[in-house]
Amino acid sequence: MLKLNGDLPRPAYKDRAFPLVLNIIDMNGKEVKLQEKVVFKVMVFTAESPVKQLLMNTSGDKAVLGSLESEGDCTIIFKRIIIKEVTSHFRNGYFFLAIKPENSNYIKPLVISDLIVKARKMVAGETNKRRKMENKSLNEDQIS
Repeated sequence: MLKLNGDLPRPAYKDRAFPLVLNIIDMNGKEVKLQEKVVFKVMVFTAESPVKQLLMNTSGDKAVLGSLESEGDCTIIFKRIIIKEVTSHFRNGYFFLAIKPENSNYIKPLVISDLIVKARKMVAGETNKRRKMENKSLNEDQIS
């Protein structure tokens, strides 16, 4: 089976890349080195019923970009995963992130069931209203 090595960003942010590192382990939790390399794929699914793979975002662009395929026999590294959709656009408010092996029935896929993706990271103390007011005052200063 697959085990996450390190932390997943909580929350993740739209258009901001994050890495994902996994290890292949046996049923006792010990790392395993396979005889041959296996290709692994990252997929994102909605948490609605029925579950659907997220292929396009609400703007019509690809919803998931970056290094979505990786090959490995012990450690699998996805250097950059970019999600271009936010979870607030969906009823349940989160996504399923799945990593599955290609052409390999003996490795159990990893499903992370509570991935939250937000629009943008706010600076401490910043609100949308405050930012708009600051931008407005900057524009007024430029006019005068």
